[in-house]
Amino acid sequence: MSKIFSQLSSTFVLGIFMIYFILVWQFESFILPLIIVFSIPLSTMGALFGLYLTGRSLDAMVFVGIVMLVGIVVNNAIVLIDFIKHRIELGDNISRAVITAGKTRLRPILMTTMTTVLGMIPLAISNGEGAEMYNGMAFVVVVGLSIATFLTLLLIPAIYYIVEDMRERTIYFFEKNFLKTEK
Repeated sequence: MSKIFSQLSSTFVLGIFMIYFILVWQFESFILPLIIVFSIPLSTMGALFGLYLTGRSLDAMVFVGIVMLVGIVVNNAIVLIDFIKHRIELGDNISRAVITAGKTRLRPILMTTMTTVLGMIPLAISNGEGAEMYNGMAFVVVVGLSIATFLTLLLIPAIYYIVEDMRERTIYFFEKNFLKTEK
């Protein structure tokens, strides 16, 4: 059992690194993928909280569900961040871009989350022969994705706003104090 958990832990970490570096390549930024990857702890905390509340144990299939959850949950953050970035490129300020992204991407994010969650519920509640093996995996995906979607919709735009505001203030500070032009 410890060997399986060790391998799944390695897979979990490798998955996060792969997601991060693919996003770095895609967004041509090191900061935006960090914001997106922040949605992973939200899903993991949601899944573990759900396990704790229901008294379920952490077994190999539950851990497989958590690894699956990592790949699923970053999609919502990618959709938000990409749309915010697109709105900024079109000329919106940060506040307007974040608000527009939240309003515009809410429905698609909720639709994809609901289809995944509703598709996993029968597996999570089934009690047929062999179902107990997959119940934990499906339960973790249902609970983790539900909680992570709610938190992602609230926290990812807020974190993006804070990071961009700090970046703009840092640029302004350096321009004002270190890049003084002579007249």
